[in-house]
Amino acid sequence: MKYLINRIAGKTLFTLAFLAAIFGPLTVLSQENGNLETNTPIVRIVSSDENNNYYSLDLNQMPGFFEKAYLLDLIFSDSKMVIGKTILSEPTLEVFSSKVNDSKEIMECLGSYQLKALQGRKNA
Repeated sequence: MKYLINRIAGKTLFTLAFLAAIFGPLTVLSQENGNLETNTPIVRIVSSDENNNYYSLDLNQMPGFFEKAYLLDLIFSDSKMVIGKTILSEPTLEVFSSKVNDSKEIMECLGSYQLKALQGRKNA
């Protein structure tokens, strides 16, 4: 009987350790980066004129300066977008793009830049 209890306890501990090893890091990433599903949308169109669409990015959803700066760098390297102000301490970042560029594509691109910036912290 003692052997059976020790064997069950050993398997239970192994299972718990395995689950902690799998789900523990996922919980930490979720807490560090926020829940990306609830953080979206980070970007929205705030206005447009005859030539440009103007977007606002919510920088409050970026956890730190590194991620904000990395996001800024990714946007700077994109020839389809121009940054209005580069003040990272403000709650939003203003970006505009020519109406020649598809607004859905620009918003998707900005969303992918957000993910890259959040993942950049893990790779740095």
